[in-house]
This record gives sequence, structure tokens and C-alpha cells, in this order.
Amino acid sequence: MTMKRLAWNRFSFSLSHPVQLRGQWLDCREGIYLELTDTYGHVRIGEAAPLPGFSQETVDDIEAELTRGSLNFKGFPSLQFAYEWATLDFEKKSVRQPIQTNALLMGPKTVEQFYRKKAQGFTCFKLKVGFQMLQHDIDQVKELVAHMAPQHTLRLDANQAWTLSEAIDFGKRVAHPQIDYIEEPTSCWEDWEHFYNETGIPLAVDETVVRIQAIPALFPGLKAVVLKPTLLGFLCAQTLAFEAIQMGLHPVISSCFETEVGLEGLRYLASTFPVQVPHGVTTCHW
Repeated sequence: MTMKRLAWNRFSFSLSHPVQLRGQWLDCREGIYLELTDTYGHVRIGEAAPLPGFSQETVDDIEAELTRGSLNFKGFPSLQFAYEWATLDFEKKSVRQPIQTNALLMGPKTVEQFYRKKAQGFTCFKLKVGFQMLQHDIDQVKELVAHMAPQHTLRLDANQAWTLSEAIDFGKRVAHPQIDYIEEPTSCWEDWEHFYNETGIPLAVDETVVRIQAIPALFPGLKAVVLKPTLLGFLCAQTLAFEAIQMGLHPVISSCFETEVGLEGLRYLASTFPVQVPHGVTTCHW
């Protein structure tokens, strides 16, 4: 693609349901729509929406960078995602296979949420844990599993909330064959093999990939690599996904509560993988 014109528009949307991430409440999503016009007059749009508490850059940072007339992606992975998705060939975007998705359960009344999502056809569910008292999380997981049919699976995401002893206590008390994996139970991935040996619950790496810009060395119990293109860039996430497949791991594309513009890019990326597992790209209702 030969770019003739670059423009951008800042956006801000209220979430229909506030979400708690790393101890802070998020009630709106802000970002920038990047509009690229090629020499044929085609307008292509990408979304740069840094996630507070997770992204290194802010929307103000991106706007300042664009105002300077720069497209320096170093330190701006959400802008890189927007640009790389927008410039992908139309022909490639039109070729895709159906993908599987998981349903996010978050906040109060998770059992009611489960039954609503189950009625919509979901069989894989994801629950955020780690921001309530440990016993609350244990009770919540046990209650959900009790309502699940044999074909259902549950993914857990702790966002590095626990110490190793807390994580093991949690894992031993909720361990169940229908738990697909838990993401980042502690902040130190070197602890996770011990966690797996004590609990038998498989693990997925997420934030650690962003921090080290690579997939950690294989260890017993590691099952999946969760990839957020808003935090990595489109092409970086794609490269890491295929590395994960070569390592025998499941690549899982996950959203950062993007709008439909960004989610379309995530769904396309997920559709390019030869190994299909449920992806976390159904957050548009939030």
C-alpha cells in the first residue's frame, strides 16, 4: 500500500459495564482511529486504544506523536497495531476461516452471565480472579463449575494478583478437569512450574510476553500463550502466535476492550492460525 494521506480522530466511549483491571475501575475506552488513504482513494482504518494499567503509552502520547508527523512505533504498540492492521491488503482481509471464541464473565452474578452466554452458544468461558478476597474467588469458581456441562471449559485470569502460596492454595481448592488453564497467577513465571506440580492446573502466559517481548522457555504445565495485539502490535502478535504453535502451545488472541474497528483486526488475526482454539474477542458488548 502506498499511503497518500494520514488523518486521525480521537474517540471516547463509555462502557456499558465498568470493569476492574489491576485494582482500578475502567468505565470508558479512549483511543484514536487512524485513517490512511492510499493513492487509489481507498480509506483504511485502524484503532489505537492503549489500555490503562497495561499499556506503556497513553492516548495523549499517541496524539502528540501523530501531531509531530511521526510514525515511530517504538514505545507505541497500540499505534503499531492500528497502522499494521489498516495497511494489510484488502485481498488478505477477505480470506478467513471461522473462529471459536470464549465468553468473558466479570463482576457480580457470574452464574447468571454464564447461563446467558451458554444460551448464546458459548462453551468456553473466562473468569477474572484475583481482585476479590481469595475465598470469594474460590467459591465463585466452584459455583460456576457446578453449573457446567461436560462440554464446557473454564479459563481463569489472575493478572499476577497472588503470591505463590496464595496461588497454590487457590489452585488446590478449585482444581477441576474443566479448568482449561489459569493466566499469570503470580508475577514471576519461574514460579509456575511449582504451581502446576502442586495443583495440576495448566497455565497460560500473557503479561510476561509483553514484558519480555518473547515466549518464556517451555516448562511442564504451560499450555497457552495469550496475545494482545494492542500491547504488542499486529505483526509481533502474529509472529509470536506461530512461534507458540511450533512450541506445541495454543495461541489465544485476546482483546483490550477495543471497539469494533480493533476487534475486526483481532478476529482476522485469529483466523489465520492453523490451530484453532477459542479466542477472547467478544468484548464489544462491554
